[in-house]
Amino acid sequence: MIKKTTLTVQVPPMTDVAELLNAYGSLLSALGIPHQLPITGQASKFTHPDATANQKLTDEFFGAMQQLKGAVAFHHEFCCIDASIGPRLATFVFQYNE
Repeated sequence: MIKKTTLTVQVPPMTDVAELLNAYGSLLSALGIPHQLPITGQASKFTHPDATANQKLTDEFFGAMQQLKGAVAFHHEFCCIDASIGPRLATFVFQYNE
């Protein structure tokens, strides 16, 4: 049976959305998760001009990495089928076979 799940990430004001997508695309690639996110450069360059927002983005990124590692280990054919970014949230939609 095919199921879906989502991962949401808060997007602080003044976040470079292209770099955010690049960072998450690089993460998905590193974890072997198929996706269609653009990868335009080095994810390690992703920072935010505000130190507090930068720390929040970093914490969420590493939290997402742990969640995704678990999902890949637990679910068969786990892949990202959609990503959207609104004014305050980025939402990644994943599909997997159960």
